[in-house]
Amino acid sequence: MREIEAFLAVADELHFGRAAQRLHVTTASISQAIRAIERKVGAPLFERTSRQVKLTSVGADFLARVRPAHDALTGALTEARRAGRLPYRDLIRVGFATSLPSDVALRTIKSFGQAAPDSQLVRIDHQASHLLNWFETGQFEADVCVGWAPDVAATSRPAPDWIEIGPVLFRDQRAALMSRSHPLARRAGIDPDELADHDVLRPWGYGPFADGWYPQTTPSGKPTRAIKQTRITYFEDLPALLGGGTLIHLTTTAVVQRVVTEFDLVAVPVTGIKPLDCAIFWARDTENPLIRVFAAAAAAEYAR
Repeated sequence: MREIEAFLAVADELHFGRAAQRLHVTTASISQAIRAIERKVGAPLFERTSRQVKLTSVGADFLARVRPAHDALTGALTEARRAGRLPYRDLIRVGFATSLPSDVALRTIKSFGQAAPDSQLVRIDHQASHLLNWFETGQFEADVCVGWAPDVAATSRPAPDWIEIGPVLFRDQRAALMSRSHPLARRAGIDPDELADHDVLRPWGYGPFADGWYPQTTPSGKPTRAIKQTRITYFEDLPALLGGGTLIHLTTTAVVQRVVTEFDLVAVPVTGIKPLDCAIFWARDTENPLIRVFAAAAAAEYAR
């Protein structure tokens, strides 16, 4: 479906960049999808020059056959969703980062149920890194996401412009996660200037988010030694990443309470650096009215 939607967007726009904007993905993702379809078809679907993009004869015939099929399939999915959520009036899919405290999902789901008793909420648990992948590709299975973000009120916005950043539910202090053999493992606390003398993981993906998570300089202006991640990582990757004793993962106290018990790692509080925000995110062009109902109910729950 993603490849077909990419093809239809390029066929409508006759421009790879505009098609990418329309689907909230990168131009590279659109190009990759078109190449994948062309390999399956065995012939070019578009003629590309530096000035224009146009359908080939094969592409035009393919479009004539695919669009009705796509419309029919989309309609069938819509009808199936409508039938599947009876007797509910509406449905919302909410993604919760697995690095959040366990009570976040319980409290927000309960508050939403009280605000919209005739609606259905589908809970989706996802790795925190999937939020960054969403920022990069525009592809996410939930309507709205609850996860960590660096200082959403900062001048440098930690999410793309097409992402709506909803209310901040709460903030959590920072902690450094490391191997027991790391030189800082026995410290009671760490100052950011001390942290700058060691290698620290910089989150993969969207630049402003990564810079907010671990700034390029400390509050006193000392340059940091951020090691950029080259791929999405998961909780299960932490022992291998940090086990050598030279690397630090900067996270929150809520995360380390879970990770330290599962893996043989050490967490040390970091002072003098901004906390992380637990915030709500959704795509600006999403039309589901229950998103704002969920956001308002969650904010009211944490304002008590």
